[in-house]
Amino acid sequence: MISQGADRRVVAAYGLEEPTLADAQAALQRVHGAVGIAARWAEMLARAGVSDQDDPHSLRRVVDALASEGPVGALCAAALRIRITSFDQLSAVNNTLRSAS
Repeated sequence: MISQGADRRVVAAYGLEEPTLADAQAALQRVHGAVGIAARWAEMLARAGVSDQDDPHSLRRVVDALASEGPVGALCAAALRIRITSFDQLSAVNNTLRSAS
């Protein structure tokens, strides 16, 4: 079962939280530092064509934009894609197992 927390969905059986835009922003800050992060984040949202509305489609567009930020951005994007895919796949498995029982 996926439970809806205050801000995030969690795959109950695995304790894995759904990645969010906040995770993408934190990744960007980790690689570029805190100085100028607000402007860099606003630019990333604009390049992705999204607001700060947190939904899976927005996150995927931001990850795509991050991937074009050179080698470091591409590495961050790859890590976020792994988290997104892991969450999606484990959610699907969890749902299948729960519906089969």
